[in-house]
Amino acid sequence: MGRELTRKLGFFNILDIERMRHVTAEAIAKYGYKLDVDREVEDLSGDERQIIAVTRAVAFQPKLLLLDEAFTMLSLEGRVEVIKFLKEVNRQSGISMIIVSHDLNLIKELSHYVVVLKNGGRVFFGRNEDISVDEIVEYMLP
Repeated sequence: MGRELTRKLGFFNILDIERMRHVTAEAIAKYGYKLDVDREVEDLSGDERQIIAVTRAVAFQPKLLLLDEAFTMLSLEGRVEVIKFLKEVNRQSGISMIIVSHDLNLIKELSHYVVVLKNGGRVFFGRNEDISVDEIVEYMLP
């Protein structure tokens, strides 16, 4: 999860694999998600990888989490899982999140505030409930 846990073996420090698996499983379960930590990373789905990445970042207790196109290439089911997970992380930890996405419905579902950028500048900033998806599109059009 970003910092390797070790144990002493004589004069050497060796990886404490069992403890790392336990800590990882606990950290992920804290937010209501279960994951088989014995599986190889290449066998994990995209949403499982995203959940691990978010959990790793949250373990360092940041004040802000930046998610740049974190939902790209995820299946619909995967998006639903990651959205549920992010909502729970936010609810429990209070960590603010900046989510960069071109999926306007996703932005409407997850955000409290919306910023629309165009040609390198900000063309809208306001509360989520003060703007519709259609209005966001209007701001984005030439």
